Amino acid sequence: MVAFLWINGVRHDMTTDVGFDLVIGVAEGGIGLERAAATIDAHTVERAAQ
Repeated sequence: MVAFLWINGVRHDMTTDVGFDLVIGVAEGGIGLERAAATIDAHTVERAAQ
C-alpha cells in the first residue's frame, strides 16, 4: 500500500497501531472495503514535491 500511495503522490500518516488494526481487521474479515477505504482516506496526505 505504501508504494501505491507514493506512486500516486500521497503518503500515509497512520500510527503503527492504526495500520496494524487495519491489516488485521481486513485479514480477519472484520473490516470491509468501505471502512478500509475510509481509514486509508482519513490517513493520507499529499507528499512534498521533489
